[in-house]
Order: sequence, then C-alpha cells, then structure tokens
Amino acid sequence: MDFLRLATDLRDALDAACLPRAAPIVSAVGNRPEFVALVLACLWARRPLLPADPGTSVSAALALATTWRAAALIGVTGADAPFTGE
Repeated sequence: MDFLRLATDLRDALDAACLPRAAPIVSAVGNRPEFVALVLACLWARRPLLPADPGTSVSAALALATTWRAAALIGVTGADAPFTGE
C-alpha cells in the first residue's frame, strides 16, 4: 500500500470538500493501514482527527459527529466495514 499516495489523495479530498478547518474529522476506520494515511492527511491538512471505536454503530457515530460538530465522518464500506449494524 502506498501510504503517501493515499494520504495525499485524502488530504486533497478534504481540501476539495471545503470543510471548516476547525471542525474535526471523525474516523471509524479502525486499526487498519488506511488509518495511518488518514492521520497523515489530517496533519497535512491541519484538521483535527477524532477516532471512534470501530465497533461503533452508525447511529452512535453520527451522534458523536453531531456532538463534536464534525465536518466529516470517514469509515470503510464493504464486508469488513467497522461500523456495526443497528
């Protein structure tokens, strides 16, 4: 996996989305390689990162994002997605 390329792409996507700089990015990526790239992207974009437990339900993750006024919620889709069902 090319962490620097993924981190650069994530940073560019965060910047392109015109998200408020002070608002955190909530991550439910979990303990996986992509999290390293996300940490780098947020550091480079000067955006705070708020990791959520990967076992967090979708509604709990949305509540967390709402409580902290997050600009984005980043997770993983597919069979190994960290969010649990309702």
